[in-house]
Amino acid sequence: MKKRIIIILLVGTILALIFLCYDNHNVSDPEKVKEEMKEAGIEFAMSGYYYFGFLDQREKQDSEFEIDYFYHMDNHFQDYYYSMFITTKEDKELAEDYITYFESIGGLRLYSIPSTGLSLKNGDYITFIVKSPIKEVYPARVEQIENVEVLHARVLK
Repeated sequence: MKKRIIIILLVGTILALIFLCYDNHNVSDPEKVKEEMKEAGIEFAMSGYYYFGFLDQREKQDSEFEIDYFYHMDNHFQDYYYSMFITTKEDKELAEDYITYFESIGGLRLYSIPSTGLSLKNGDYITFIVKSPIKEVYPARVEQIENVEVLHARVLK
């Protein structure tokens, strides 16, 4: 009797997982996806700090926060970014200070964005309209944007 119950629960779990994972919505046709987005009115604005082809989506911060933020982003962003994917023994020793900083600000909410055609500087606070689905990888990838505007240009001192 116990074996039957276990088998029934196992089969039920497998069927539930298959049902939950099955997606009958075909997203392989980009034109169809774009049309569905237009019909649904899916266009929205994103804002954040620009760095090395990424948007760190966060509210504009005060100048005191920005001093530390710019220092860590200028000097440690790439190390922090790569440490998320590749870890070596040396990284663990070097990374403690800047990893602690990035964790203290809630991490980075990164979106890879396409080239804008503007001369953006690291640290510029920008906004744009998203015109395509966001690819859910890390960092998330935005493939089509419009109306890019620098709201607050970074002033280098």
